Amino acid sequence: MTDEFKLSFCGFVESNHSTLTVNQDIVINNQPASLSQCAGTNAIFTVTATAAIPISYQWWKGATPLSNGPDYTGVNLASLTVLNIDAADAGNDYYVVMTIAGGTCPQIVSANATLIVRPLPLITATPASVNICSNTAASIVLGSNVGGTTYSWTVVETGVTGATAGSGSGISQTLSTTGTTQGSVVYTITPTANGCPGPSAQVTIYVNPRPTFTTTVSPVSQIICSGSNADFIFTSNLLNTSYNWTVVQSGVSGASNNSGTSISHTLTTTGNVTGTAVYTITPVADGCNGTPQVYTITVNPIPNVVAVVTPASNIICSGATTNIVLSSAVTGTNFTWTASATGVTGSSGGTGASIAQTLNNTGTTDGTVTYTITPTYNGCIGTPIVRTITVRPAATIAATPTSQEICSGGTTAINLSGLSGSTYSWTVVQSGVTGATPNNGAAITQTLTNTGTVNGTATYTITPTAN
Repeated sequence: MTDEFKLSFCGFVESNHSTLTVNQDIVINNQPASLSQCAGTNAIFTVTATAAIPISYQWWKGATPLSNGPDYTGVNLASLTVLNIDAADAGNDYYVVMTIAGGTCPQIVSANATLIVRPLPLITATPASVNICSNTAASIVLGSNVGGTTYSWTVVETGVTGATAGSGSGISQTLSTTGTTQGSVVYTITPTANGCPGPSAQVTIYVNPRPTFTTTVSPVSQIICSGSNADFIFTSNLLNTSYNWTVVQSGVSGASNNSGTSISHTLTTTGNVTGTAVYTITPVADGCNGTPQVYTITVNPIPNVVAVVTPASNIICSGATTNIVLSSAVTGTNFTWTASATGVTGSSGGTGASIAQTLNNTGTTDGTVTYTITPTYNGCIGTPIVRTITVRPAATIAATPTSQEICSGGTTAINLSGLSGSTYSWTVVQSGVTGATPNNGAAITQTLTNTGTVNGTATYTITPTAN
């Protein structure tokens, strides 16, 4: 503001003119407004202010004065542009300092403005590509780094039906191909969070036909003995078919989950009872599973045999009966045996749970019978065992003399003989005689006394024992 004035009094002269200039204060008409924008956009803060002369501007973020460059433009203008914003640009401390040119008036500082940067959602689509079978649901799991993200998609079908455009939190659509070649669907999926669309992702679903197959199993009965092979041969309607199988074993070892064009497993029972291996076989062509087939292989244990011989020495006398009791850890085992005799009669082959045969030695030396015993369970033959029974010859005796007459007070002289190695024992019955007693030895020599007036007797009963 400029004015002129004059002073005129008596006795005084008029002074020179002076000019007083008063600059108008800066007036902020509109404070910079807070902003909430998607990442990757440009944020513009604007202040509206008036003054009588031009205003100088300096934009700040916190304690840092801003400079024009790749991140900012307009730092010395009424409008500040924050370029390509990201999370680092967010804050509540954007403001501008305004001064009058020449600096004759105090500076004016605007109110703080806040910049909220809404992140762009980044989509994760799982799987990104997958092969499925015809008439199977294609499930695509959608996720994002930003909570509350929504998704929309478009589709392009090639040789496939069942795919439709839409929106939601995930995709699950049953896709079908009517031909024998592979079809496909391309999903283009766009995420949106807080009004900010993120970059799209594409997922390709390939749809394949299903294989069928037949199986030849050996043996046809699907029953084997422990330690034998179970064999499977497959034939399919599609040349590129492979086969996956799982197997559940019960009381069996040797089977394993695997894949291939055939199966040959050696199966062994783990205990003493029948086990099973249940195979579930699935054909696969171009990632497409056919209908599984299930086969059960029955595995019978190989039986053992235990032979308990009484007596434990395996030695009997001629005329005695064998006592061989047969058993197995495998319940239901049957036993057969053959017999090979030397110098013995009465033995023969047979079946059963025990061997009881009366054996006679036909000579004067030990004879033998060799039994070969074989266990069998459900057609599975175990390892034979051999038991040899020794048959002693029957003991014989010769008493010389067989009768003797002596005078009272005389001594008997009866010599005993028989099979080599035999021993002899005797009992005696006296009648009108004393001095006769039971004993053993190779001769009977006893002094006998008649106790009466008539002849007395001593009757000896002699028993031989051989071996």
